[in-house]
Amino acid sequence: MNSRFDEMRLARDLPSPSGVGLKILELTSSAEYDPEELVGLISADPALSGRILRLANAASHDVGERASSAHQAAARLGPKVVRDVALGFSLVETRMPKVSDFDVDSFWSQSLANAVAAELLAEATGEDAAALFTLGLLSGIGRLALACVHPARYGRICGDPRSSDEASLLQLEWSTFEIDNLNVAGCLMENWGLPVTYTEALDGISPRVPRDPDSVNKWADILIAARLIGRVLSPEMRNPIADRGRALAALPLAVERLGLPQDGFIESILSASSKWQEWAEFTGIPIMGADLGDLSLALVQSVEVEPPPVVPVGRRQDEDRDLFADEAEFIEDEADHELRPTRVLLVDDDPAMLKLLAFNLENEGFEVFMATEGSVALELAVHMQPEVVIIDWFMPLMSGYELLRVLRKSEIGRRVYAIGISADGGDARALEALDCGADDFMSKPINPKLFAARVRVGSRVVAERQAVERSESINHSRAAEMGLMGRRLRSAALTDGLTGLPNRRQGMRLLEAEWERSDRQNTPLSVIAIDIDYFKTFNDTAGHDIGDAVLREVAQTLSENTRAGDPVARMGGEEFLSVVGGAELGVARIAAERLRNAIDVLPPIQVDKPMEIKISLGVAAREPWMRCVDDLLREADKALYAAKESGRNRVCIAGELPGNAASA
Repeated sequence: MNSRFDEMRLARDLPSPSGVGLKILELTSSAEYDPEELVGLISADPALSGRILRLANAASHDVGERASSAHQAAARLGPKVVRDVALGFSLVETRMPKVSDFDVDSFWSQSLANAVAAELLAEATGEDAAALFTLGLLSGIGRLALACVHPARYGRICGDPRSSDEASLLQLEWSTFEIDNLNVAGCLMENWGLPVTYTEALDGISPRVPRDPDSVNKWADILIAARLIGRVLSPEMRNPIADRGRALAALPLAVERLGLPQDGFIESILSASSKWQEWAEFTGIPIMGADLGDLSLALVQSVEVEPPPVVPVGRRQDEDRDLFADEAEFIEDEADHELRPTRVLLVDDDPAMLKLLAFNLENEGFEVFMATEGSVALELAVHMQPEVVIIDWFMPLMSGYELLRVLRKSEIGRRVYAIGISADGGDARALEALDCGADDFMSKPINPKLFAARVRVGSRVVAERQAVERSESINHSRAAEMGLMGRRLRSAALTDGLTGLPNRRQGMRLLEAEWERSDRQNTPLSVIAIDIDYFKTFNDTAGHDIGDAVLREVAQTLSENTRAGDPVARMGGEEFLSVVGGAELGVARIAAERLRNAIDVLPPIQVDKPMEIKISLGVAAREPWMRCVDDLLREADKALYAAKESGRNRVCIAGELPGNAASA
């Protein structure tokens, strides 16, 4: 992973699904809970799994002993630490930041589907099922991180129709953030101390990372197939039929690549569906996705599904960039904070007392919610997030003491102002309640005016806390913008401003990286030197604005006709370089002819007379005698010179040059 996610610290406490948080609170409210059940809940939650793994691996100095699954992390930390961490983070922030068009329920549903599918495929191929479950679960965590750190920007991306296609979504992310969700997931996994096999698998499914066609990354292949099954089970909700159809169409080949029978992929989907539903019922994560129905019919229909418009990978989209030109609109202004009534949660097993207290508080302008038992109160606390909680100290099933103890162990519960009430209201009872974490205590019978005044005090305390939180939120937004700005500045220093391609400096860095990879893995490496024929004529005859348009058109065409992950850089003037990693000379020759043909069919520039755009190309492959990238580039330049000398609009290969060209 070469990208940097400078906003890493802002993504440390990603939200968990409220169903999982509630289950953890309920489970651990009893001293005799089952630790294995708790670990099962943790392992189904992407955010909580990441926290447990980060904590376990932070204490490990031996890379070979890194925990790769929630179960391994739990075994290392011990049941007490796991319980405390789970309680402390399970309800960090069940409400997402305001992100239009980002469906967090769908995200959690699909993450769980990916995990279950990866586990089943791992079992079928003899790989580590627990680790693959974790990889499948966490593979999309970058989306959640971007949505939390850059909520408004990411909401705009999710609202773009093209985001329903995964390749287009990655490019929309890149053109906005100079990083995509796979890079972010990789950065998070590195930060959590997960084994390098996790990030290598993400590299294996990224369109930006060149992959040697002869190399095998079994985990990447499993992840590709698992994510396709995940999209079948829990498709993109705006157009589920089309998304499921595209996944079904791609799945047979992905399954076959794993060495599994191609005709068995329907059975894989059905097995994953059954287990996915079991997990969802256990954790409380909602199942998002239409009923599978007749998969055979869906497979037939998938042939008729038109692919969505795809944003070309590797090219910055100016029109996408303009969507996010106004930096200031994404930083929340404290003056825009919407004032609303204080939310009060009343918990008492006496319905008459509830109604009386609620009547008094509503007359004072408070928004009131009521519960007659602790479990209902917990659920309301999760979903309504009250500012003030009033708890009867003696209730059946779950006492006020137990309810407050559970609440105070969660982030939501630590923020509320808690008032205990009891008919047994002596000083000893008041001291007990205050020692347990209550902010105030009142004895029954309740004086309505004094009661309302005490709640107003709690409301003011909470309002002051919220003002601090809003200030922190503004600082959070500014820090996120600084991280984004840092990436953009680094990108600007390495990007050609006219074409959006990597500039010469970045092109040389990318070539050096491929040279080092060639050394490590003993793989071939080729380059293609490219020059626009008679480019000076465009500037002299039609003007520099037409020349610039020609450069942009050539750059776009070259980007769209190279292999995913093979960089194309503008080296200066009308010269470009394509790095073809892991490719022998014959493969690079085919790639060069593809580029030449793509330019050859471009429509002529219409000025006083039509002017055709043509290119010459020189191809060279790394040879044993070459000491550095300069030797490789020198051979490519010789071949390019030969192409120019022999008539232009052609490809020449180093080592196959006429004697005079080779020595030029």
